[in-house]
Amino acid sequence: MNSTHLIPALGLGIAILAAGCDGSSDPPARTTTSAQSPARTTQVDLPAGRIAFRRYFDDAQTHGAVFTADPDGTGEKQITDPPAGHVDDHPDWSPDGKRIAFERCSENKPCSVFTVAADGGRPHKVTAHCEPNPICDLASPAWMPDGRLLVTLAQGRERPSPTTGETWIQHSSVELIDPDTGTQRTIVERSDWTGDAGTPAVSPDGRTIVYNRWNSWRSKPADRLAIYAVDRDGSNHRRLTPWKLGAGDHPGFSPDGTILFRSYANDETRESDYWTVRPNGRAQIGERLGCSQMHVSRMLRRAVDRRKLSIAA
Repeated sequence: MNSTHLIPALGLGIAILAAGCDGSSDPPARTTTSAQSPARTTQVDLPAGRIAFRRYFDDAQTHGAVFTADPDGTGEKQITDPPAGHVDDHPDWSPDGKRIAFERCSENKPCSVFTVAADGGRPHKVTAHCEPNPICDLASPAWMPDGRLLVTLAQGRERPSPTTGETWIQHSSVELIDPDTGTQRTIVERSDWTGDAGTPAVSPDGRTIVYNRWNSWRSKPADRLAIYAVDRDGSNHRRLTPWKLGAGDHPGFSPDGTILFRSYANDETRESDYWTVRPNGRAQIGERLGCSQMHVSRMLRRAVDRRKLSIAA
């Protein structure tokens, strides 16, 4: 059960090569659009390693598991075996490549986070301290360089918005959990149905955490979405993208620290583009990728310059 308003992942990484070409009609200033450079196809040479991804087993998308494969598509292997009616999603490789963290969700139950050996086996549930009850929902795991996990924690009671009818959770936070010892620390917290903090990602050096901040009717601007950054100790909290851009869809870091995200992630009436932004907060938007496959491929070339690559597609 997705008890909070967390953004559905359409997948970054390789999946962005199929992104639509039509962008927003009101992009922020200081951008480079695809219209300024002719589009061309650039070959992306994937490195040796394994790719983790989610695959659905049914057309209704109610049952899905985590798989791995070589970058050329060979050597595919199913890693998790969820019960019927459950979907394992958002896999992320551990820094040493020995484990994969993922979330397991179903229609009528809270989501949970698990880790599993890279070659499969029995998954281990990641536990978190939840207060208050009744809901305790863990999702969107992301490994820190030191082997700890960032997760989204939703807890408490749900309440519908009086303006839109959308359901919001009482408390939403980004938590840092050691999956081996169970120690837990709150990085970002939102309370009293003010909105969600979710889908965290960490910079390659482990110093900066970015996440999606989605306001409820009790925050200003209401029902808006943006990407925020915070230092790993919870300090230096800042907004990176303008509210009107609706930035989200599981932002991800490239090895050089650039953040890739999708615009209008929660608005199906708008055409989306892919954008990049730096985490220092000085320049809000660095480059609009739009439909330029050349720009997307260049970002991918940087993004896959690792031994392991996680993709939700």
